[in-house]
Amino acid sequence: RTPPRRPAKPATTSARAKPRAAKRQVAEGVRKISDTSFQIERSVINKKLKNLGSLGQQARVVPNYHNGKYDGFRMIGMRGDSLFAGIGMKNGDIIKVINGNRIDSPNKALALYEALKNKSRLTVQIERGGMLKTLRYIVR
Repeated sequence: RTPPRRPAKPATTSARAKPRAAKRQVAEGVRKISDTSFQIERSVINKKLKNLGSLGQQARVVPNYHNGKYDGFRMIGMRGDSLFAGIGMKNGDIIKVINGNRIDSPNKALALYEALKNKSRLTVQIERGGMLKTLRYIVR
């Protein structure tokens, strides 16, 4: 004789279960929140910015021109294990706008770089494959 079957328990969410959209570390000090949002530890940024030579080996950032006019920076030769890849950038991406400021000259890019060092939130508009995309960063 077989014992009677127990009714199936309804699916419940355990307090210990991780939600599917949980943050996950994708690079040193970088957590991916969504496809376009990342959290970055300030200590990692400061460490990387101290060694610009090493950072420069992870990807080349070259001026991008459209119809003869300066139009942002293009990311090329990016290593898969680079900080840039960890924060959602891909080879060929063109960085066009940072925190609402269009990058329309090399001097402006340098000024933005200096101004952004201490920001806690960054919004970067890129062009990828002819389409505009916005990446968001929270620096902690």
